[in-house]
Amino acid sequence: MNFIQALMNQSFIQNIVLILVTAALTGLLVPFIKAKVDNEYAQRQKSFEADLDHQKKLRDYQAKLLDDLGVLTPLDWTQNVSLLVHIGQT
Repeated sequence: MNFIQALMNQSFIQNIVLILVTAALTGLLVPFIKAKVDNEYAQRQKSFEADLDHQKKLRDYQAKLLDDLGVLTPLDWTQNVSLLVHIGQT
């Protein structure tokens, strides 16, 4: 009889309900929060990779520019500079 009375005690029932509600919320909230965190991480990773790709393209263009400028001889440089100076004076 004492065991049945303990089961029917109000605080015991409240504790059981609290445990069940906590378990239900944990079962629902944890996957939701994890999915949200994973989604944000994927977006940051995609943005980071896009930035890296952009930097690589800039380096490639800079290298090509330097290669193209390296082909010019000093005579070409002096002719181009004198042409620019002449155009600037007009």
